[in-house]
Amino acid sequence: MDERILDTIKTLLGEVDSNYDDFNAELIIHINDALSRLKSLGVGVGGSYLVDGTETWSAFTDDEESLPMVQSYVYFKIKPVFDPPEHSFTVNTFEKLADKYEWLLACRADEYSTMEG
Repeated sequence: MDERILDTIKTLLGEVDSNYDDFNAELIIHINDALSRLKSLGVGVGGSYLVDGTETWSAFTDDEESLPMVQSYVYFKIKPVFDPPEHSFTVNTFEKLADKYEWLLACRADEYSTMEG
C-alpha cells in the first residue's frame, strides 16, 4: 500500500518507465479523474487527488482487500485514453471492465462503511 499511485499505473501501462516523467502531468490528470469518480461512489478515505505523483495508495484507501480492484479500475479508465487501442471492441472491453469494477467497488464501499460504522 506504500507504492506510489503514479508508479503503479505507469507499470500497468507497461510502456512508461517509472523514471520517465514527460507524461506525468497527463497521467496525473487521468488518475485524478478516476480517483474522483471512485470517491463519489464512497470509495477511498482522506485525500483523493495526486498533486505531484508521490502520493501512495494508502493515502487513498485503507481497505487492503479492495486495493487490487481500485488499481484495476484506475488502469481500465486510463489505458484507452492514454494509449488508445486500434480496435473499438478493445475500447468497449475496457469500458465494460471499468463499469464492472465501479459497481463492485461501490458495493464494497457500502459494505466497508457498514463494518466501520
